[in-house]
Amino acid sequence: MNFDFYAQYEHYSIAELLQILREPGAYQDAAVLAAERRLSERNPQAVEAERNRLFPAPPKLQESDTISIFDDNEPAYDPRQILVIRIIVIAVFAYYAVSLLLSLIPMVQLSFGETQLFGVEDLIIPAITTAWYAVPGILLLLPRQIGWYPAMIMMVMDLVTRSCFVITSLIEIPVSDMPGAPVQLMHLAVAAVMVYLLRSPGLRDKYQITDTGLRRTVNGAVAAGVVLVLYRLLLN
Repeated sequence: MNFDFYAQYEHYSIAELLQILREPGAYQDAAVLAAERRLSERNPQAVEAERNRLFPAPPKLQESDTISIFDDNEPAYDPRQILVIRIIVIAVFAYYAVSLLLSLIPMVQLSFGETQLFGVEDLIIPAITTAWYAVPGILLLLPRQIGWYPAMIMMVMDLVTRSCFVITSLIEIPVSDMPGAPVQLMHLAVAAVMVYLLRSPGLRDKYQITDTGLRRTVNGAVAAGVVLVLYRLLLN
């Protein structure tokens, strides 16, 4: 003989019936159906009022309360600080590019002049190196991801390769005897600072770089830097 839940719930309050529907897994199917029937017979406004009292809906966020890290209208970071960081990063790339270009010009003159001390093939690596620094600096002038990615890849690879060079050199000779030690250490420090600035949240917000994009870019650049170091070691 089946138990008559409908008769049992005749004098149940709206709150008690709602509680049954709130946790249907704790009751038999017949009990849940009986509670639904009893609630349908009650005043709908009273049922809704009791539902709101027992189970209030979470407050909705106002539009002004939501912050998108890619919202240019309401920036989450100080725009002046972002501008300073961009200027520093672009200036460093520009400095390297101009320095390399100035050293490349005499080689070009000596390659196509009367003496021809250098062949065209001797200009390939210096030209690529100059472009390696110039292109990211130019692209960083645009608030697009296309500027940030090559800049970060380049600086992480630079940091990895220079770190490996300094470490391997220190194993063989002291830093005081290392050829060009101050310059190497300076470039290493610059690369570390550049990576730090490029990964800053404010700058990544400007270029719309997500945490996943940052992580994948850094991991890929580190792997590429290690491969480059191993290739140089094999050549030596």
